[in-house]
Amino acid sequence: MQINKNDEEELIHSFSQRLSLTDAEKAQLEDRHSLRRSLRADKGNEKSAAKRLRKTLAWRQEFGVSALRSCFRSPNPSPEIKALEETLLHENTTGKIYIRGKDRRGRAAVIMRPQNENTHAHDGNLQHLVYMLEKGIECSKRNTLTVDEATGEETWEEKVCIIFDYNGYSMRDAVPLKTAKGECNALVFLLCHAVPIPSLTLFLLYSIAQQPTATIHILQAHYPERLYRAYFVNAPWFFRGFMKLVNPFIDAASREKFRFVSTENAPKIMGADFDLSELEPFCGGSARGYGEKNADYDAELCLRKLDFDVSLPLT
Repeated sequence: MQINKNDEEELIHSFSQRLSLTDAEKAQLEDRHSLRRSLRADKGNEKSAAKRLRKTLAWRQEFGVSALRSCFRSPNPSPEIKALEETLLHENTTGKIYIRGKDRRGRAAVIMRPQNENTHAHDGNLQHLVYMLEKGIECSKRNTLTVDEATGEETWEEKVCIIFDYNGYSMRDAVPLKTAKGECNALVFLLCHAVPIPSLTLFLLYSIAQQPTATIHILQAHYPERLYRAYFVNAPWFFRGFMKLVNPFIDAASREKFRFVSTENAPKIMGADFDLSELEPFCGGSARGYGEKNADYDAELCLRKLDFDVSLPLT
């Protein structure tokens, strides 16, 4: 069931009343639109949305998302926070994920470069991934935040774009199978469940880089309605084959979120959504790149020197 926009506020109010969230659960809400996103992801099904939301709130507390988001801003970090900082800095050293640029609507670009995998560490990879997703979401908000002068109500763009760079990628760059925490791969999972996506959109993304179900579970279960579009730059042949297999199981709205980009068509495809000055050369842009294997990338700048809601500069 699609949510009628005219009835959405009433539905959200009803949903909120039935949820009766505890103070601990409320503390884990991402923002005031969390309920809306859950309802949209589950097509207005309050029971499914409530189940999803409670699981997400419990996961955010257990995973330590709040500590991740604030670890580099702690004035007196504990030994645990210092260890977390070191993990994130180490994972980010090669620039395998970072936030840089925005589309024409101000949505932050999350750049994922799996060929720069440097640790093959299960826990560290997941913490780094979640940190960057959270940062990308906050960058989108900063880029687009507006305040209604009459009511004081704030509105902002809640979604991000994800750009996968597969130039130079090979299977040896995949994260370890331990990160999968399960025996079925992405294709088997998808075919067994055979569900139309919105929430499954993000599920597919990391499967390309052989990031199986533990990573995928985080993306599909806990970040609904956060992806605007995903761009796959010079994706390997086996991914294109995978997509042909699963295409019949993907609804039209979700297919619209995928863009396959080659060196030749990058300026046209990326230019439809981005000012090319916001993008690096690997995807058709004119912004300064970081050199071969991101040799000029600065993890300290990305994580420690810039505010959490500020993306990397383009110059």
